[in-house]
Amino acid sequence: KGGITNKITKILFTKNLLQDYSGDMKKALKKEIEKEDYDIVLVDHLRSFSVSKWLLKKKKKNFETIYMAHNVESINLKEKLEHIKNKNKGLLRLVTNNTLGLEEELLSLCDTVWTLNNNDLIKLTRSHHKNNKVVKPFFPWDLVKTNDDLKVNSKQLLILGSLNWYPNIKGIMHFVNDIFPSVLKRDPEYKLCIVGQYPTKEVLDLKSDKIKVFSNVESVNPFIEDSDLLVIPNRSGTGSKIKVIESIMKGLPIVAYEDNVIGYEEYHLTYPFIVNNEEEFSEAIFTVNNDYDLKSGFIKAKRNSMKEFNNIL
Repeated sequence: KGGITNKITKILFTKNLLQDYSGDMKKALKKEIEKEDYDIVLVDHLRSFSVSKWLLKKKKKNFETIYMAHNVESINLKEKLEHIKNKNKGLLRLVTNNTLGLEEELLSLCDTVWTLNNNDLIKLTRSHHKNNKVVKPFFPWDLVKTNDDLKVNSKQLLILGSLNWYPNIKGIMHFVNDIFPSVLKRDPEYKLCIVGQYPTKEVLDLKSDKIKVFSNVESVNPFIEDSDLLVIPNRSGTGSKIKVIESIMKGLPIVAYEDNVIGYEEYHLTYPFIVNNEEEFSEAIFTVNNDYDLKSGFIKAKRNSMKEFNNIL
């Protein structure tokens, strides 16, 4: 992952830095298809389209092709370009300018679309698609943070996620600049822990006596156990946020903007765990964290809802 050679290969063969490309992978796929007959070919994420395009373009196909869309990449890229204000914007546009074209081409070639939430399904499905469906993400994680743990306030807030993905970066900067100062003004003992892969310089530069950044950790569980709340301040990016499920299933209450629970309507997440603006965000942190019964009740109810909805005993 990464590296200048890898980037050059992507641009040469796919004309898009957001695609994954491997000549060996393409050869292995062709060999496998020639060896076996398949009823279904599933293209997992737009970035894998480059190695499977030849297959979807075959004139005689005896298989159904399904596009498993993790998010709407063309919208994500548009938001990212709007977010970037420096000289790198032009370069990024140059090496990703065919993302919408690739997405439209894949959608025209596939028979069926699967998405993580209904919003994305509406945006991506076309008239020729059939058997489309929403595949709800869920993982039956075990509890990491117990009820007894919830009784002890460490006054540590946690942010999780890939630290090179622009919605996370934008959300982190928003929280640090617009929300965290009011939290510290009310209680200077609070601290923020940011954990994730591949942090950008912008994120690393946030390190201070109140903000810690941990990259590429073996497990997030120790950070979940040591923190009081997972805060999710993202307000952009399509797809469903898996960390919402992970945090609740592992026993850590959340405070998040409503944008982050799209696709989880059946769990009925409401205020003070879901907020609409920075003032509510700051207030909700104290409302939730200072009420053990509220925290424990939330975790118990929402874990049960998630397990029941996904038929997990």
